[in-house]
Amino acid sequence: MRSADSIKLTPVAQIVKTYDSTGEVLIRINAPEFQERLENIKIKEPVFIHFEELPVPFFITSAVRRSGNAWIIKFSTVRDGAHAQELVGNNIFVEDKTSADAKDAESDISDEQISDIEQIMGFKLLDEDGAEKGVITSFYEFTANVCLEINNSTMVPLHDDLIISVSKKDRTITMQIPKGLF
Repeated sequence: MRSADSIKLTPVAQIVKTYDSTGEVLIRINAPEFQERLENIKIKEPVFIHFEELPVPFFITSAVRRSGNAWIIKFSTVRDGAHAQELVGNNIFVEDKTSADAKDAESDISDEQISDIEQIMGFKLLDEDGAEKGVITSFYEFTANVCLEINNSTMVPLHDDLIISVSKKDRTITMQIPKGLF
């Protein structure tokens, strides 16, 4: 599996504080090109936030300019103020599209690995304490890493260092899940 270090991510904003109880956050933009992206929110490319040194993709569903470089944004998987609070202080990154690493990263995942990933669709995801987090409904190959989609909403990075065990018999995968995802 490809390393999270195999692409270049550029910091474009910082999450300053929560905005309301529905999970919106106030961000400060430090890259003008990201402001242009927010103005055209129809672009469906993820932004990334690092959790335990791994870039985790988030999708922005709404963005409203507050003043200057301050924006109020909503992530698709952040549904309440408590979850939003866990994001405060983190930087938001976007993929550097000009990076040669990003252009070559497509070839890093073999068909054999993709086949293995497809075989875990429908498996239950368990955390390291054995608590069920949901069912794997899909997976996505982002340039930074492969992510599992749980219950059609939450994205979890799939990285060798996070996998504790896989049981084909029980149809479960046990992982060390980065804080702030559930």
